[in-house]
Amino acid sequence: MSPSSHPLLPAELQASYRNLGLWQDTGLMRILAERARRTPDAPLYVGDDARTYAEVATAARRFAAFLLDRGVGPGDTVVAPLVSGWEATAVVAAASCVGATLAPLPSRATRSQLLGLLDVTHAEVAVISGRVLAKRDWRGTAEDLAKDAPSLRTLVLTDAAHAPAWASELPDVASAGSGFDPAEVADTDTGAPFLLLSTGGTTGPSKVVMHSENAAVYAATQYVERCGLSPSDVVLSTGPFGHASGTIFTLFAPIIAGASVLPVARWEVHETGRAVSRHGVTWCLMSGTHIYDLLQLDDEDVSLWSSVRGLSAGSGSDERYAAAERRLGLRIRRMYGLTECVGHAVMPADAAQDVRMARDGLPFDGVECFIEGGGDVGEYLVRGPSLMLGYLQRPDLTAEAVTRDGYLRTGDIMSIDDLGFVRYVGRLKDVIRRGGINIDPLELERLLVQHPDVVDITVVGMPHPRLGEQAVAVVVPRPGSEPTLADLTGLLAERDVPRQSHPERIVLVAELPKTEFGKHNKPMVKQLLTDLDTPSEVNDG
Repeated sequence: MSPSSHPLLPAELQASYRNLGLWQDTGLMRILAERARRTPDAPLYVGDDARTYAEVATAARRFAAFLLDRGVGPGDTVVAPLVSGWEATAVVAAASCVGATLAPLPSRATRSQLLGLLDVTHAEVAVISGRVLAKRDWRGTAEDLAKDAPSLRTLVLTDAAHAPAWASELPDVASAGSGFDPAEVADTDTGAPFLLLSTGGTTGPSKVVMHSENAAVYAATQYVERCGLSPSDVVLSTGPFGHASGTIFTLFAPIIAGASVLPVARWEVHETGRAVSRHGVTWCLMSGTHIYDLLQLDDEDVSLWSSVRGLSAGSGSDERYAAAERRLGLRIRRMYGLTECVGHAVMPADAAQDVRMARDGLPFDGVECFIEGGGDVGEYLVRGPSLMLGYLQRPDLTAEAVTRDGYLRTGDIMSIDDLGFVRYVGRLKDVIRRGGINIDPLELERLLVQHPDVVDITVVGMPHPRLGEQAVAVVVPRPGSEPTLADLTGLLAERDVPRQSHPERIVLVAELPKTEFGKHNKPMVKQLLTDLDTPSEVNDG
């Protein structure tokens, strides 16, 4: 089957990607099946629920047959809030096998986020982790979900052992496919939408990014080559399923490399360290928050990580990363990317120490980038083989984000040095970066100003030693009232805002500084918080 043309990139550029082998026109299921044929007994997943390449490939093809039996094929979407592991990989590969589109969500997704995605995609099949259904805000039954999502016809479990009692009658991935012969790997359209990645919404998936399999395989292949991953590696999977990092770099990439994966359902640095030591982990993809936790370990616990030869991490504190290299005795490969143009820059192995600690990566093959206006620092524009196909059902947002010749306006303020290394400086838009999660303060302000004890409010990001930033709500209270942090977070919980997006500190003030145009002067608010001596209620949890 001839792959679809990319709607945002010039035709001659697309042809060059194929001529250079950057777009391989092959999908995950075909790559997994070939690995399973060559090394069937090689471990793909290690840990408590280990599986070989052959076992995962067979499970994927059987589940693909189940999907075909339900009428799922090209043009259909499977929505999947899951936890990383072999079942999640089987679901992704099954979608690849039948040419369907997959809309993954992280396990911390709320019920309203799932319903919103089901509504916009009209998906008839949802695969949900039992760990997700067991959360307090997911109370209900399959019938309740079906009532709220009219398109939903089939609900399938992963992590069935962790599911609530009401879900015990639902099939899991293994049992759903058990009655079918493995499906043949179809010749699918690798240029069509394959991954739908939700991004940018604090209170819901306000934007859904469409990616082809060509883009995903390209990004993962470049990552494998840049990091030197091989079948001898064991990769620690800490990135949440549903994010670009957790879906592409710790799912696609290990399979392309023929490596093994140790999934971590919940990060706890001591427990994870014991698993790392037990299974001989050699490579990790982490956030700055993970690295902060590693630096708090004593010498005995640090020794548990001695098998790790290197890790990749997003932009963060130069001092923290340098300290981590010295303490852990490994090399950190800084990387940069965003959902709309997936992880397209990683630090090469031979970069000098001063470059590795002060830059955020070197763009992959085929990537073109520049600074708007030609200055040393400014908005970063980029195009390349991992560019999105656009925002789902939002051509207006797509047109705003991508130029006519295919360059993405990232909204990131960057610099590019003479050797091509990129450096993240900040955001044009007011975004709070908390432990690898982007929080939109304007969305929080829109909700919190509705609290009866709030006259005016602004939410800003303030430095935090572990998380990078945390959200602080600065409130002008109603006369005679003293709203608490619990009051604000309670309102947000009622509106189904994920807990990790809640403010973690509240400060009460008589008035908020404003600009000459009447808007909140956030730089002055941040300075006020820095200088403030009055007590404030803080939650470091």
